[in-house]
Amino acid sequence: MRIHVDSMLEELREHVLRKPDVYAFILLDLERYRHVTEFIIAEREGVIEGFVVMFRGGVLMSVIIDGTHEAVEFLVEKFSKMLRKPAIINVPREYEDKVLKVLKNVVAVYSVDVMSVRKGEERLIIKHPYREVVEGDYKQLANLLGERRARRVIASYRPVFGIFVNSQLVSTAATLVKLKEVWMLGAVYTHPKYRNRGFATSVCSAWLKHAFENTNIATLWVRSDNLPAKRVYEKLGFKTVRVNSWICVEVDKKP
Repeated sequence: MRIHVDSMLEELREHVLRKPDVYAFILLDLERYRHVTEFIIAEREGVIEGFVVMFRGGVLMSVIIDGTHEAVEFLVEKFSKMLRKPAIINVPREYEDKVLKVLKNVVAVYSVDVMSVRKGEERLIIKHPYREVVEGDYKQLANLLGERRARRVIASYRPVFGIFVNSQLVSTAATLVKLKEVWMLGAVYTHPKYRNRGFATSVCSAWLKHAFENTNIATLWVRSDNLPAKRVYEKLGFKTVRVNSWICVEVDKKP
């Protein structure tokens, strides 16, 4: 097995395009963030058997590892020496033990469901008025999500859709990945005072309606134990296609 660093990237793109819902973040890194991402690829006779993708553009390093059992074991040994800490490492749940054997200073491990729905299989349920959240709504967004998260959402996660009650923003759904191959839903949040009224269902339906005007696949990541959120997504047609382990190294950052 041979290792390639920051090469074979077009081959990697073709490889992950087989499952754009599972690999939406990798497609985004290949499309827009190659300058702050390191790609380590394990290859045998021209066939990709595994990879490590290390995004260095945030406060925390974000790592995705996947491949065959043999390739993952091989790669974990290599990449652990290159890891900048603190970091969040995402790996298919069946490989969690392989990673934990090598890594030190693991603070927490969470389970994350990757869920997706294809165009034509969605069930839209819109029972409340909604509109796009724009820059002029920033103060409202900050009141709901907090200043730091609101800045990130308004700068990078648009379009954002929201439901307003008496001119107050109470529920949001935003776009983490926006590519022709796949859109990713995120920043879904409803003010505690307004929960259990169907607002999340409506705002996520609005987002999904817009997404499917631009792509054929929508995806999201959600904590496996966040049952209320999963019920909303399942109601709209999302199904779990992968379960990942979210491994926190020297930091406890919940998904």
